[in-house]
Amino acid sequence: KVGKEGVKSLDLMQFNVEKMDLLIQGILDYSSIDKVKTDDKMVDFNLLMDELLRTVSVPKNIEIKINNTLPKIQGNNFKFKQLFQNLIENAIKYSPDATEIILKSYVKDHFYYIEITDFGNGIPSSEQKNIFKKFYRISEGNKHDIKGLGLGLYLCNQIMKNLKGTINVKSVPKKG
Repeated sequence: KVGKEGVKSLDLMQFNVEKMDLLIQGILDYSSIDKVKTDDKMVDFNLLMDELLRTVSVPKNIEIKINNTLPKIQGNNFKFKQLFQNLIENAIKYSPDATEIILKSYVKDHFYYIEITDFGNGIPSSEQKNIFKKFYRISEGNKHDIKGLGLGLYLCNQIMKNLKGTINVKSVPKKG
């Protein structure tokens, strides 16, 4: 039998194990960001997203909608997959009450754009300039928040730099 103190200790241990796991995964992702060398090839984002969505844990209350046919782009399949996995998992993590996450793409001035729209917490405009910095996190006032280490969006930014692309954010607090 485990008493109240035992349960409290077990909860603390579980919290610390989850935080350590998150830290290790973040370090592994960070260390591999520019070291994985695979040949560039034509990447069909429709196939990539289909494969990715079979591996990402999407809660039952959230539907991921792809509004149009995604492009085929010459590039590194592994890095694209890492990029979109981070972005989609981030959208899921910070959209606890959302019912959908929407992906759409378009071409403008010979550039491909892919937008991911969530309807979550949103990011205050004062914080938006910092979200792509290493270890930067927006505090939600919860000291037991193990949602992230501040590496996900940093990694996305590094991947886009390596791919000679850009990433940015448009957000409204409480609207996504």
